[in-house]
Amino acid sequence: MASRKIIFFDGVCSLCNNFVDYLIDKPSLQDYKFSSIQGETAKELLEKSEIESLDTVIVYIDGQKLVRSTAALHLLS
Repeated sequence: MASRKIIFFDGVCSLCNNFVDYLIDKPSLQDYKFSSIQGETAKELLEKSEIESLDTVIVYIDGQKLVRSTAALHLLS
């Protein structure tokens, strides 16, 4: 089974969308999907408190979650 890798971001936030625009063309992230925290996938995989906290980015890798600076550093490395 393929690994499930998702980058959750605030779909309304301009800064978050610019960050996604920067990440989307990175070859090292080609296996990742992108999903807004306001979307159905987030409702399925994230806790309610995570969905309500729109001031963060969440990296989901096969059930493990990285948040805030840990997530950003993971994506930029």
